[in-house]
Amino acid sequence: MVCAGIFLVYAGILLGTHVFGAVIDSDSVNDLQIEVINDTIVGHSCQLGTYSTNTAADSGDCSGYRLCEPGYYCTLDYERLQCPGGTFGADSGLFTEQCSGLCAAGYYCPIGSTSNTQFPCGGDDVYCPEGSSEPIPVSSGYYTIEGAYTEDGWANLTRTKQVECPQGHFCVGGVRFGCPPGTFNSGFGQTTCDESCPEGYYCPLGSIEPRPCEDASAYCPAGSSRPLVVQPRYYATSSPSAHVRGANLTSAQALCPPGSYCIDGIKYACPAGRYGNVQGEVDPLCSGVCEEGFYCPEGSTRPTQIECGDVDVYCPEGSSMPTPVDVGFYSIGGDSDTTRTDQEQCQPGYWCEAGTRQACFAGHYGSEYGMSSGNCSGPCDAGFFCGEQSTTPTQNVCGGTNVFCPVGSVNPTQVSPGHYTVDPVDGGGFSAERLCGIGRYCQNGTELECLPGYYGSSFGLTEPTCDGPCDAGYFCTSGSTLPTQNLCGGYDVYCPQASNATTPVEDGFYTINLNSAAGEAGISGTDGQTQSAQTQCEPGYFCKNGVKRSCPAGTFGNEAGLTSFECSGVCSAGYYCPPASVSATEVPCGSTNVWCPEGSALPTPVSDGYYTMPEEDVVVVHRSSAETCFTDAVWKQVWDIMVL
Repeated sequence: MVCAGIFLVYAGILLGTHVFGAVIDSDSVNDLQIEVINDTIVGHSCQLGTYSTNTAADSGDCSGYRLCEPGYYCTLDYERLQCPGGTFGADSGLFTEQCSGLCAAGYYCPIGSTSNTQFPCGGDDVYCPEGSSEPIPVSSGYYTIEGAYTEDGWANLTRTKQVECPQGHFCVGGVRFGCPPGTFNSGFGQTTCDESCPEGYYCPLGSIEPRPCEDASAYCPAGSSRPLVVQPRYYATSSPSAHVRGANLTSAQALCPPGSYCIDGIKYACPAGRYGNVQGEVDPLCSGVCEEGFYCPEGSTRPTQIECGDVDVYCPEGSSMPTPVDVGFYSIGGDSDTTRTDQEQCQPGYWCEAGTRQACFAGHYGSEYGMSSGNCSGPCDAGFFCGEQSTTPTQNVCGGTNVFCPVGSVNPTQVSPGHYTVDPVDGGGFSAERLCGIGRYCQNGTELECLPGYYGSSFGLTEPTCDGPCDAGYFCTSGSTLPTQNLCGGYDVYCPQASNATTPVEDGFYTINLNSAAGEAGISGTDGQTQSAQTQCEPGYFCKNGVKRSCPAGTFGNEAGLTSFECSGVCSAGYYCPPASVSATEVPCGSTNVWCPEGSALPTPVSDGYYTMPEEDVVVVHRSSAETCFTDAVWKQVWDIMVL
């Protein structure tokens, strides 16, 4: 292969092909010498990499030519040219315009450069990628990166790239600076940070967006670089402009007003029942307590802030709000009906309402303190009813389960449909009715459970079948509240509609879910928990514990109701049986390149050096075995021939 490569390169040279980046003229072939060094063709020529001069040179066979100097390259027309900008020529005798290669990144190489680091790129405001002929000024809103700093660590003269100025910064002269404190910048490629931090926010150095002034003990005026601590006796406030960006953020401080006290920059209202009549208050108790006959809400500034009110309320000293007069009491004290200061319990023979005292109504009895209605001692007891001229609260017993008597009944009340009577009273009748609960029905004031196989999901049912039969795939015991009260179970049981228990699946059958599309297709239900019917196992399948499975590959099932994974037996030799096969000869084996022994799930490819059997009088698609092509003796003869 090396010899062939050398021959091709040599042939290329003779035909005028490119060598070392230049085209060699056929007239130059006589002056070209070929040498093979380490399997590489090297050309030596008086003309290659030289230029013609008018002065004979003492160069032996190369008289009249001069080797191209560094920084130059010589064409095949013997013309000397400077290496192009962005390249360099570090060697003599160069003969392509690529010279010695590209200028190094971080430097630039003008025309005729002799080093790949001819000149450092410059300051931060310029950059030089590889192959630069001159420095490239940094774009507005960009800064330069990479390179190496000078020994003093301040100037970078070899920048190689530029990058767009990021958020929170501005870039000038190729240098990136963080936005000054009190300003922010949310854009890219910016040259200034002229957006001042708004009220209620603060902006540290290099901020991308304002930070909310959320500390309750601090505030942030416009242009803040950090939150300012609120002074003692002051509290933090906010202006409408500070609300624009979201929450009610603090932007200033103010002296604590009367009716308030201020601690750690937070203004609190003076507690209810007290008042504060000075500015700059710091005591949570403020100036003192409210006077009796008056009340002081939070933030009050006077001891008589608001008169107590009507006779149904009263205000002792230190009231934060009027106190309603208790039931069976009336209000007293104060200079007027609007400045009551206390209450007193209603005496026997009186009933009290809304802070006033009145005599008991006729027809009722009253023997107690603190009665609060015209009925005085009260209405008839629950479970009983009282007609005119009743003398006790248990005058008449209410009756059976179909009636009830609440407190104060004049006559028994018939129980409502779908309800039952409750709360029986010792020695009396029922005192209330209740709506029939779910899972139950009510007749004649009695509550009973829904029949097994049925459910009741509604209140107030009146029939034993309640809301209807239990759903297929579920079973409902008595008192069930859902049509899906109990999951039927696994695949080994099923539940038709109105089931009150599960039904075991028969051998050779599998369960299905008739409520789903899968069930209608004759496949077991998707979850195996709500099977609603059973069906006999089809040929090609076997069924066990209510689950239908394909007869394994290599076997077949030619009858319905199979119960074992062995199905009807194994596949015949010369044939193969995929899963769910229904015949011992389900699929012919194939061609002569495959074979199928008894019980094959797939054809077996014949191995190299073997042929399929039997050969005579058997169709090729029914091959069932394989034999080697040669005996060992024959193989030895073949091997001996190959070795020779």
